[in-house]
Amino acid sequence: MLNLERMRRARNIPHAFTSTPLAGQPGERGALSLSVVIPTYNCRFLEEAVTSAYAQTVTPGQVIVVNDGSTDDTEARLRRLASSLPASFVWHTKPNGGVSSARNVGLRQITGDFVAFLDNDDVWHPRKLERQLGHFATDPELALSFTGYEYSYRGYDPARRLVQDLLPVAHHDHWNPDPEVVLEELLFRRCPVGSLSTVLIRREALAQVTPFDERLTMSGDVRMYLEVAVRHLKMDYLPEALVQYRRHEGNLTNDIAAAIEDACQMYDGFLEEHMSELPLHIRMRAAKLRSHWHLLTAIDAIQRGEKVRARRHILIAARRRPLSIRPGWARMLGIGASP
Repeated sequence: MLNLERMRRARNIPHAFTSTPLAGQPGERGALSLSVVIPTYNCRFLEEAVTSAYAQTVTPGQVIVVNDGSTDDTEARLRRLASSLPASFVWHTKPNGGVSSARNVGLRQITGDFVAFLDNDDVWHPRKLERQLGHFATDPELALSFTGYEYSYRGYDPARRLVQDLLPVAHHDHWNPDPEVVLEELLFRRCPVGSLSTVLIRREALAQVTPFDERLTMSGDVRMYLEVAVRHLKMDYLPEALVQYRRHEGNLTNDIAAAIEDACQMYDGFLEEHMSELPLHIRMRAAKLRSHWHLLTAIDAIQRGEKVRARRHILIAARRRPLSIRPGWARMLGIGASP
């Protein structure tokens, strides 16, 4: 059986961080509840993630694990977890369909006023939920709170861990929560929110956005952030590193080609669907942005010798913004009719 106290000691979590019930926030009706959604697939770190959810200084009303068709012993491990955890722990196994589909299955089961997401290989600081609920208590207009995080190499690269086991990631010196500013940040700069494990969102805000796009294998979280921003819902940053983002050989983002292809599809789809809702200054730059991502994908394909894939993306980039295409690329790929 899982011994939570033993695992807290093993991870050096102070005894004072044992969980207490989640109380209502000042000015709100009754007690609040909180649901946690954890998708998993063949992950040896799952128990640590679940333990960190139950080691919070506030107790989630639900911890939902969705097993996305794992081919290892995940089901047996989930049964062992369920036998040693409160009834608030529930799990469900579904056919493999990707992390977005697993999150959507979890979202169909939530009952909490707030929803937190935790990747199966990450770990929360014990006060993560408490600090974010305090963040919401200070701002009734806040729809989504996200925190800083640190890279962790525990259980993966002991040699590297000696010098940079926990490398803090500082997101922002000056975060501007204005939805139009956030939208521009999300579209034209490196994603400012980062890991979904840092996010706590009001359930009523989540109901206003499209569920995770199941066509996307890695960028479903960024698409969700964009949906929040385009609906003028407030996102704010809590400048504390309250999540350990684990680096290991199984990280989806290790597949650079797939990550670029996925991001290209995500930005293209979002801009196609929401063009009329965007501010004019963003609409005027949209064609350049879409062309940019298709050219990035084409360059990656060229470097990998994937001429057909490169040709397809260059043709799309040319349709989006003809001036973005260098004549040498067309000659090199022998571009004529679309493949």
